[in-house]
Amino acid sequence: MRLPWMLFVAAVAPGCTCLGHPRSEPGSSPSASAAAPRTAARDAATRTNGTSTTGTWNGRAFEALGAHAEIHAKWMTITVMNREVGCTDHKLRETDMALQLTIPTGPANDFFAGHYLAVPIKLSGAGGVSAVPTGFSAATLDRVESKPGGVVRGRVQFSWRTGVEEDAPSYDVKGAFEATICTAEATQASMPNLDRSRKPVAGKVSGHQRTFPSFLAFVQKNGAEKPLIRLKGYSRKDVSCFSDQPNTPYLFGPEIGAGPDGRYFAGAAMPADWIMQMVDAKFSERSVHAGEWSGMLQIDEVQLGRNGVVRGQMMAATVDEDDDEWSFEVAGTFEAPVCEAPYGTIAP
Repeated sequence: MRLPWMLFVAAVAPGCTCLGHPRSEPGSSPSASAAAPRTAARDAATRTNGTSTTGTWNGRAFEALGAHAEIHAKWMTITVMNREVGCTDHKLRETDMALQLTIPTGPANDFFAGHYLAVPIKLSGAGGVSAVPTGFSAATLDRVESKPGGVVRGRVQFSWRTGVEEDAPSYDVKGAFEATICTAEATQASMPNLDRSRKPVAGKVSGHQRTFPSFLAFVQKNGAEKPLIRLKGYSRKDVSCFSDQPNTPYLFGPEIGAGPDGRYFAGAAMPADWIMQMVDAKFSERSVHAGEWSGMLQIDEVQLGRNGVVRGQMMAATVDEDDDEWSFEVAGTFEAPVCEAPYGTIAP
């Protein structure tokens, strides 16, 4: 499965977002940096001793020699490349091998810093493969110096085989990066800080209050030691793993792998792509994505196997959607029974 790539975003205010010291607490307003103008660093080589990312791309060796970052209002992009680059010379060439990450500022305007996140990673020069799906990758920001010429320090890793065949292209990369910040905009929260404490998940859908009392965690065994998990939330009660009754509207969540420690990123608030399957007055359906950078997931506990359950919290909103008919804003705590069945056999 190939999913769209996400930019690894790390926008911050003057100063530093460091491991264990988030810049702001959930619910706080964007920092005073919101009034700061966009600035750019002068050209400087982005090779640093802090970049040690290496691996193999379909049999070819990959070694990172440079990295640069661009801070935007609601996200940051970080590009790690196999050559030294400067802030005026980082345009990708046909011969480049590069990985590109994005992380939104999130509801706390802190870029989810300080812990590993499940994020998709875009690849360039990977022989036709454009991205590593979210379920097979992880990255973290350890430090952000939010000024032109400052640095972003973090770690990234992914291990992905594109097929089940023994000779299917595979991609394995792991290591640290230190990226020079080339441009820096003032930052703001990428989504509203909704109430995640309520249970069940609830909020407004098409202008009406809705609850989502049923969540299910579908597992997909992909040959790895632990399966991938995909979450769905339903507005009808008592939805089972093989339910064939109408369940619209329902939430369709991201695909999550076991992560570096095998605990499915437990306790980490992460950016997440949520989709709402909605129905209008004429009973036609439409899939509506949460606004760009406007979804979040935190898995608190995973128990796989018979009578297994996944517990966690979520938020999602269609930010800046003008039409109430196709807008939603939901959040809360869920408890999802595990469904051990292939995706293709599960009714929505």
